Amino acid sequence: DEEAAASFDRITALLLAGTAQQRIDKPVAIVLSKVDALWHLLEPGSPLRRPSPVRPYFDEADNQAVQAQVRTMLKNWGAPGLDETVRRHYTRCRYFGISALGATPTENNRVAEQGVHPYRATDPFLWLLNEFGFVPSQ
Repeated sequence: DEEAAASFDRITALLLAGTAQQRIDKPVAIVLSKVDALWHLLEPGSPLRRPSPVRPYFDEADNQAVQAQVRTMLKNWGAPGLDETVRRHYTRCRYFGISALGATPTENNRVAEQGVHPYRATDPFLWLLNEFGFVPSQ
């Protein structure tokens, strides 16, 4: 969405303001939320349909697959500028797809009958913990 890309461009400009640097070395997670609402758009073999691997490390291969799909989705949905800004100005950025609830709320805006089951919500946190040296990656 163009509005999200414009907001990200403004944030990037603020982070670069007053410096001679053209690249930002702070880790940035681009998170596509409510991925549960997209199930009908995802192929059965989609990386976003696979639950996060439960391992004592950040799974690079899993994240690379998720990252490739989220990038493709953003491009197809008309937001290629977001990825262009990331590639041009950030040294450490990853893409994620998550669902805080794990299911779309009911018509009354209540939690679904099956309850709250976060989906891939820990992925960005594991990546950040890896970036700061607290969790290994493989």
